[in-house]
Parts: sequence; C-alpha cells; structure tokens
Amino acid sequence: MKAYHVDHQRISLDPNARNARHTYAAPSENGRTLRVQQMLVDPEEHNDWLAEFEVDLAESRQIGEPRCGCGGSGGWGKLKQDFDHGLRPMNTD
Repeated sequence: MKAYHVDHQRISLDPNARNARHTYAAPSENGRTLRVQQMLVDPEEHNDWLAEFEVDLAESRQIGEPRCGCGGSGGWGKLKQDFDHGLRPMNTD
C-alpha cells in the first residue's frame, strides 16, 4: 500500500466508495470460491487501485458470514485485464 499512498491521500469510506458499482465478482470454475475485487475509491476519484479477495463459499455458508483471504492489491490495469476475462460488476438490483 506504500505505492498507493505515493499518489493518493487516503482511501474513501463514504457511501459513494461503498457503492456496489465499485465491486466486481466472478465465481471460480469449480464453483467453490468467489473472486471479489473492490475498487479503492480515493478523494480525487482517480479510482485506479483495487483490493482483491477470494471467498470460500462452503466455509462462508457453514459459519454464516463471508470467509475470505486477501489476494493482494494493485493498479487499474489488473482490473481491466481481469474484466476482459470474465470478472463483472456485482448486480445492484
């Protein structure tokens, strides 16, 4: 996250930053996990970084809450590449 703070003051946590349009998800091929990427919204709204998580669906069901591990963070190029390979925004309906 040191690299993030070179160009950004902080990560926004307001309602806009928590909006579902900033969350992308795709199930794994075997359906056991869900890959989730959260856009890191900054006050300047560059929105060029993300955090990635992997949710263990079976364990999450068993304990009644999301069980996830951090997959890392990175710049927008990673999200664009992943979007081209099936990662899609969460449904806001």
